[in-house]
Amino acid sequence: MIEPRTRAPTPWSWRRNRLFIWIGVFVALLGGTFGFLFVAVFIKGLGVTGTARVSYCTGIAGLLMMREPAAVTADGQPLSVPS
Repeated sequence: MIEPRTRAPTPWSWRRNRLFIWIGVFVALLGGTFGFLFVAVFIKGLGVTGTARVSYCTGIAGLLMMREPAAVTADGQPLSVPS
């Protein structure tokens, strides 16, 4: 059986990988942050009125979006489970 040839990694391969991982993480975080700006507008569109109530609902939505374990119901059950 003939064994396939494997190429030795070039000195730049890990730097290239690091660059693309950095760009991917940056774009993902930027997208999440940009989307969170419009949560209050979305909540107002659902019919929630009053600045304090919209702020409260936006905060709860932020906890759920970040999947914080601190977001629990009255009986202590988590609203979202970290994956």
